[in-house]
Amino acid sequence: LILTIPAVFLASDFRYQLKKRKILDGYISKAQIRRQFLLRIGSHVLLYAVLTVVITQTIERPFWQMLLAIFAILTPLYFISEWIIRRDGKRDPDYISDVEVARFVRQKGTSQWNTYSSDKHV
Repeated sequence: LILTIPAVFLASDFRYQLKKRKILDGYISKAQIRRQFLLRIGSHVLLYAVLTVVITQTIERPFWQMLLAIFAILTPLYFISEWIIRRDGKRDPDYISDVEVARFVRQKGTSQWNTYSSDKHV
């Protein structure tokens, strides 16, 4: 039952990444969209798989020990995956972050992609 919580997160994030992919379709190439999509989904699938293993290995222990193991293992993995994604974004001038997509969705009526970097295929 406890594994359904991250599964729901993974499913909702997958839906978000599909929406993000659709939004980016007119702004960057299909290869870049696919690469960004696979990198983000891949990192979340990896984190979910590790969480599943940690939970199944610590299920017999007290809840606080399970929670401690989850945080001790997943926190560094999460920050490493985010660092890799950000590093990839800095290398690619056409990288569009989740923050930029959220900003675009909020300003949906505008015809320009509002970002901090210069002309991203507007």
